[in-house]
Amino acid sequence: LSSVLPQWPEAEELLMRALSDPDPEVRRRALSVLWEKAPPRSNEVLNIALHDPDPAIRRQADELLQEGAPPGVVDQ
Repeated sequence: LSSVLPQWPEAEELLMRALSDPDPEVRRRALSVLWEKAPPRSNEVLNIALHDPDPAIRRQADELLQEGAPPGVVDQ
């Protein structure tokens, strides 16, 4: 799915909705793809993940935050 994002903008919206999926594995994978492939929304994605009810997803978001901004994000 990550390879489709540049050609299919609707995929990004599907992944954003997947961040609220009841299955933590779906949310985890959506977080990973969005972090790497949708840099303009990385802050929004990270904020959602940091407040996820699943501690593993919050931990993943914290690790991504520690790594810094994904490729393509420019500090303003």
